[in-house]
Amino acid sequence: MIAEVIINSSANDLNRVFDYGVPSNLDVVVGMRVLVPFGTRKQSTIGYVIGLKESSSYQCKDIIRIVETVLDDKRLALTKWMSEKYFVNLAEAMKLMVPPGTMNHVDAVKEKKEKWVSLVPDADCDKIKNDKQKRIINFLKDNQEAPVSEVCEFTDTSIASFKTLEKNGLISLKEMTVFRNPFTHKRIQKSQPLALTTEQKKVLSSILLGQYQKYLLFGVTGSGKTEVYLQLIQQVLAEGKNAIVLVPEISLTPQITDRFLSRFGNIVAILHSRLSKGERYDEWQKIKSRKCQNCSRRSFCYFCTA
Repeated sequence: MIAEVIINSSANDLNRVFDYGVPSNLDVVVGMRVLVPFGTRKQSTIGYVIGLKESSSYQCKDIIRIVETVLDDKRLALTKWMSEKYFVNLAEAMKLMVPPGTMNHVDAVKEKKEKWVSLVPDADCDKIKNDKQKRIINFLKDNQEAPVSEVCEFTDTSIASFKTLEKNGLISLKEMTVFRNPFTHKRIQKSQPLALTTEQKKVLSSILLGQYQKYLLFGVTGSGKTEVYLQLIQQVLAEGKNAIVLVPEISLTPQITDRFLSRFGNIVAILHSRLSKGERYDEWQKIKSRKCQNCSRRSFCYFCTA
């Protein structure tokens, strides 16, 4: 089996397909990101599999290993369209479909793991004498399961107490994947939709009842444009759809973020260049899976173009 591979490069001369052999121990499919030997480079190179065929007229090197599957049929078709529409290398378009922080396979961002603790069902906790262990048990009775780090902080205990409780069969410790949350330190009060003015109602109904097209909201600062956006998005989410907001300047991000968080809570996801690699990776994954932490609803996706 031969894989048709696009090399991850912005060089115009490399904007073409290269053939690579598929080792018998690798289950390669179209859309995969793979590591391949290329030219005289000592290090392996990232490539994207865009096709498979039975044979090649060239003497081919073999794929080294599979990195991950990143492109389904729709995304692959989209990258080809983008490449032709905007005259960019196919590899450059494919980069947009890859999670942030994973282009360098040597030190790629990984999922964050954290220890969580929960009470063992029907555990007999009445005989506990140790005060620290009692505080942990009481916390878990009120909160079910929680990260060990948070329980330690709230109960003023150490990991030693958890190990003792686990040894006695009273609690269960397990490692879970958690999101890096860029909103951790924000304390934002939940807000409700505001009563609209006559002019705002007219704008809102015109857009909701209108056809799919472009609209321009014009108004001075403080005239209520953002509230119109918020209520439009609320309607879109109620219909089971998603919304993307593009903000032209990164300095506007904090104040806009606060407005959307106060209205929509943890279904908001955000991407911009001032997040850490790990935060961008997790926000990207939340958007892709349409889930946010502790929330099974569809995500509202908020992007900053900066």
